[in-house]
Amino acid sequence: MENLKMTEAQSLEMISQMINDSRHRLARNSGTPFLIWGYITVLVSLFEFFVVYFNLPKILLFGWFAIPILGWLLMTLFCRKNDREKGGRNYLDRVVSAIWVVFGVSFVWLYLAALIYQIPLLFLVVLMMGMGTLITGLVISDKATMWGGFIGMLTSLIFPAIDRMMPELWFGWDILIFAVIFLVMMVIPGHILNSKFNK
Repeated sequence: MENLKMTEAQSLEMISQMINDSRHRLARNSGTPFLIWGYITVLVSLFEFFVVYFNLPKILLFGWFAIPILGWLLMTLFCRKNDREKGGRNYLDRVVSAIWVVFGVSFVWLYLAALIYQIPLLFLVVLMMGMGTLITGLVISDKATMWGGFIGMLTSLIFPAIDRMMPELWFGWDILIFAVIFLVMMVIPGHILNSKFNK
């Protein structure tokens, strides 16, 4: 009977150890996707701010489409490299990937809703990315990522306020605010995550 109890205790310890190993394995380099999407979004936002601020040709506003294109290409390269280093994907990898796929697909519907119901698009983007970042932080148990996501969600409320209060005064500056939020929400937590788990 004592051997059975010892075996149960060992089993629980082993399961706990496997979960912790899995979490640390997932957390290793998990800041890189935040850095990829964060930096691309910040750089494209800065470009678009200058397009609006200096009244450059409107065709340059299509630069926003560089975010999903560049992000997808860089993530494809990163995921291949990361899977080789880790020796494949585990359950937590798939959970985090599924979270972001759902948010990505949902964004198409939200984009259409924003156009139809005239909801500020920057509000929806920051809110969705904040939610995804917060959930990812909860899954990998990282406070910097959780706080980044929470701050993103909270600051998303700036955009409806800007839209209601003298939108012509804020025209263009909202894009700069958007870039700063992504810096705080994704870039800073990405660097913290990578430095913490890659030591």
